Amino acid sequence: MTTQELFNNFSRGINWNATSYIAYKILVTLFTFTLYRYATAETFSYWANINSTLFLLLLWSDFGLRKSIPRFLPELAHNQRHLFIRHAIWFQALILIGLLPLFAYYLWIFPRIHNTYILAISSGLFITEGCVSLMRLLCHTYFLHRPFNILATSIMILEIGITLSMLIILEEQKLLSVMLGVKLCASIILLVLASILFARRHKSYSGTHTTSWDSMRGKFIKHSGIMWVNTNLKSLSERNFLVPFFTYAIGPVYANIFKVANDAALLFYRILIKTVGSADTVLLAHVQAREDRGILMPIAFTKLTTKVAAICLPLLGVIFVIFLQGDYLFNDPFIFRLFLIMSCGYIAEVLLLPYERILEINHNYWLLFLAYIPYGIMLVLLFTQQLNMILGLLGAIICIHIVRLVSLCMMVAFAHYHYHLKFPFRYFLKHAFIYVCIALCTHSSLEYVKPWYAQRAPYIVAYLHNRIKPYYHS
Repeated sequence: MTTQELFNNFSRGINWNATSYIAYKILVTLFTFTLYRYATAETFSYWANINSTLFLLLLWSDFGLRKSIPRFLPELAHNQRHLFIRHAIWFQALILIGLLPLFAYYLWIFPRIHNTYILAISSGLFITEGCVSLMRLLCHTYFLHRPFNILATSIMILEIGITLSMLIILEEQKLLSVMLGVKLCASIILLVLASILFARRHKSYSGTHTTSWDSMRGKFIKHSGIMWVNTNLKSLSERNFLVPFFTYAIGPVYANIFKVANDAALLFYRILIKTVGSADTVLLAHVQAREDRGILMPIAFTKLTTKVAAICLPLLGVIFVIFLQGDYLFNDPFIFRLFLIMSCGYIAEVLLLPYERILEINHNYWLLFLAYIPYGIMLVLLFTQQLNMILGLLGAIICIHIVRLVSLCMMVAFAHYHYHLKFPFRYFLKHAFIYVCIALCTHSSLEYVKPWYAQRAPYIVAYLHNRIKPYYHS
């Protein structure tokens, strides 16, 4: 693979990730609303709990593979890659089988799903979705974003179409089991077709290194463990942990306020994270596996940071418009301030994430550990409730995001010192100015729309209320 082909594949991967994620969010949102409208509350609750439990447990059972596989796969020779992939598949299968009783037990106890047929299908879905997640990672490591994402989106459209037709045809008692069965069949089909796609690419791919898997096994296990700890540490300052923690520490009222503001901020963060995906690690790993990596790495890093900045800047422009319109869009100033802090903090983190990837690619674990010292101190203060007692909810959130950025800024300093990598400030400032001008023009246009909307808003709200009210009571 030539240098130009590598950079083109990276850019196409980012673009296809964005397209696929947008299609996924639109389809899933429409399907969720439709299912909520036509299914009973019990069926919808079971469906939501099964999906939430499944994907949350898959996230926790990652064990660092999402960062380790893209890091090590490009460095292996063909026969060694085959051995490495076989080990990764067996390891993932053992993890899924080991966690299967926990998954089934949770569904039995909390959502109280006592139908053995539904539990069996859900268990099969847990295994297949875990395998699909691994296959997605392997395909993306070989820059197969376009064919895999087209395949996954097409199968998802077919799955949703069949499921929606089942809403009209089937009785309510059979609906949940059939929906899960359709999803299971879709996962199996995607897994089989993606495996064929990956196998063909795997045979034709030629690497530049002949590293032995036996000599790399220890490094892989060490890297996976450290990346897993790293991911879990970050999760301790994010929504899934902080909502129950704030509920316990400062009460449900403030926890609910935090959740509302954080959900709004995560809308921007999810777009960025899903668009970048594993493409940053894949690009840097492929460059690291080349003999000319000393010359090529600074160029690849500039490509990466420029691409990330190009994704982040439009969202910063949207946030600037929201800031200018804040008194009109948000009734609660406190929630608005929390939203601005978290959304800006998340976007700033994504802008600096390539520096963390550089340290991960080069196994600079001690530098990562030093960078996380301020973050660890902040977690201790948070867990002992000193942080929120002294600063309150707003101050605690500000402190959390400042410390997260401080850790990333330390990584920036380490990467700049050791590898002489620079951030594309000229590109960032030039395009930031353009988006600020666009945001100001948008704000001025909205000022003309406000009086028109204010006059018609009561009629619009009344019309929507009359349309939705019968469905609500039914």
